Amino acid sequence: MQISGNVKVHKSDGMTKAVSKAEVLSNGSLAIWGTENIDGEPDIIVSEDMWERVEREDHSWRRSAKHSYIQEAKERDDIDEEKVDKYL
Repeated sequence: MQISGNVKVHKSDGMTKAVSKAEVLSNGSLAIWGTENIDGEPDIIVSEDMWERVEREDHSWRRSAKHSYIQEAKERDDIDEEKVDKYL
């Protein structure tokens, strides 16, 4: 999935980066193009654990889908997956 335009990438370290184009790769990593040459190779590839979401205007794409959060809750002792499902 390619996302272009006025795009912001929210990184897991709390930083936000404005980019021209981003693409979620099949392995969960994020390819990012800066302000120039969006038709060429990406400027950087961000590993899947280093980004939280990509945002453009009123839309955003999160790294993890709802089922990923439910699965993580099932694997932990301190979280009730039914409550997580209710609030998602």
